[in-house]
Amino acid sequence: MKTSLFSGLFALALMAGCASVNTVEPTNQRATPSAIPSQVEIRDSELADWIEIVQVNESIVSGNLMKVQVEVQSISSRYRGFNYRFIWIEQNGMAVTSPDPVWRGVQLPSGGVQFVSAVAPNPRVVDFRLQLIKAGDARDIDLNPFN
Repeated sequence: MKTSLFSGLFALALMAGCASVNTVEPTNQRATPSAIPSQVEIRDSELADWIEIVQVNESIVSGNLMKVQVEVQSISSRYRGFNYRFIWIEQNGMAVTSPDPVWRGVQLPSGGVQFVSAVAPNPRVVDFRLQLIKAGDARDIDLNPFN
């Protein structure tokens, strides 16, 4: 009895570890995202093997602040995590130094989709850069991009 109970719990644990995200959405979607062309460069081959940038949307909020939303999907068969931060850039090409960008963590199950977004700190921002790293790597790098 103990063996069969252990086997059943072990099988359940395996299924939970390999779970994929299941979704339901309207067939005729009414949303009309304001997608913008984007340039994606993932230099970390491990991260590139399991993450995919699906779409980048941009809008104006609070009258004159840029808002960016990036749809990220896991193409891995396991739970994975990554950290991200936005760098905001003004018309003169200079990065905004305040407030300091902070790394935020995201966990993605197999096939999972996450929308990461942020609002520019001031109306002078005209561009952005989204940086992605594997979870845990943030402690190994210089967290201040302006040094």
